[in-house]
Amino acid sequence: EYIDYLLSRRNRKGVTLNQARHNMAHNRNYFAAAMVGLGHADTMLAGVTCNYPKVIQPALQLVDMAPGIHRISALHMILQNRKLYFFADTIVNISPDVETLVEIALQTANFARELDIEPRVAILSYSNFGSSRNKQTTKLAAAIESIKEKDPSLNVDGEMMVDFAVNEELREQYYPFSSLKGNANVFIFPELNSANIASRMMNRLGNAEKVGPILTGFSKSIHVLHRGADMQEVMNMAAIASMDAIKKANP
Repeated sequence: EYIDYLLSRRNRKGVTLNQARHNMAHNRNYFAAAMVGLGHADTMLAGVTCNYPKVIQPALQLVDMAPGIHRISALHMILQNRKLYFFADTIVNISPDVETLVEIALQTANFARELDIEPRVAILSYSNFGSSRNKQTTKLAAAIESIKEKDPSLNVDGEMMVDFAVNEELREQYYPFSSLKGNANVFIFPELNSANIASRMMNRLGNAEKVGPILTGFSKSIHVLHRGADMQEVMNMAAIASMDAIKKANP
């Protein structure tokens, strides 16, 4: 059944019958993704012994994206001094375009809402509100405009340096026109390098607890572990994956 399922989705995208048989017999990530795709399992959690793409690729081939979503993304939850922050995208989209940035921001904000946390979203940059004009900052400005159009209720602004994102008083002193209210708790990075580095530095140098990566965008619960994750990290992600499965089964 799983071989037929893989062939039905990929038979005109380069997958042969022999490849489908091999994947289901020898690749547990394909087998698990097929289980979730066909409804035989509620969630898939993998990645301790392999790279992210080897988990994500089978899932992309066998599990649909959520309605209206065109790209998956990933976030990390960062807990420091009893404060919770969301960093995105930390592992998937290397150099996101405007549309991808919009989806990353909206998916991350919605994940925070699922935890009953009101998102305060900052689109981060080395520039503040057009202080530096180039292709990168104009892309961020376009993304912010689109985010506000798609979700007018969302508390979001940028592009801004992290100093101003986390300090409302400083932001009001220099940029009183900013529409972001309060200190940001959701940080959308301009590209993957900065997001991944920042999340790891918070964990290693800032003694913050890091939970993730948490995938957003799939119609069903699919999540990855980083290579070498310890028992506590696996338990944390199992809890997140289970919660996600319940939410998606009862939208």
